[in-house]
Amino acid sequence: MGSPRAGRPPAGSGAFRAGLGRLPYRRRPARALTGLGSVRVAAGDHEAALAALRCALELFRELGDRFGEAVTTDYLGVAHERLGRFAEAAGLHREALGLFRTIGSRGGEADALHHLGVACLRQGLSAQARAHHGDALELYRRFGYRRGEAKALNGLAAVALALGEFCEAERLYGTALDVAVEVGNRAEQSHAREGLSALAGRSGPPYVSPDGQ
Repeated sequence: MGSPRAGRPPAGSGAFRAGLGRLPYRRRPARALTGLGSVRVAAGDHEAALAALRCALELFRELGDRFGEAVTTDYLGVAHERLGRFAEAAGLHREALGLFRTIGSRGGEADALHHLGVACLRQGLSAQARAHHGDALELYRRFGYRRGEAKALNGLAAVALALGEFCEAERLYGTALDVAVEVGNRAEQSHAREGLSALAGRSGPPYVSPDGQ
């Protein structure tokens, strides 16, 4: 028996995009495409993620939905970062950051700052990475988002580890782990433990998730 999706054009294709044009309400499919893109990023299917996210971005821009545009642009940056395109990722995160600031989304601003910090560290721009993660941490703490606080602490710890500041890295990873355990953030618990293990073996900086939840 064939798949229920058989014959359906892939997300991001011209046929799929044309089909969306016939829908009376386009915000819902745009949001669905952004959600699909984020899932594909997490699954490691980055090219599929890019196709879905680009299609969503076009729809949000046509709709004049600045928040949807900002979120999707930020996710596009994450997809590029995962593909090793760090300069492109940083540019997209900066674009998303500007959009979030324009519309007054402080949560979105914090996420974009964190993601930008990750992309900067990937380019060896440690000072910029530290500044962006620090700004993200300040915002997360300001509105009490503890899950985000754990992300930003892990980001700051990764910068310290990359710079050889081992005592500071251990302190930050330990604090990140405590916060992540407190709020049940398993992804950031894992990243903090990876960092502490890297410290124990001096094996170099671990991967820092740009979108750990």
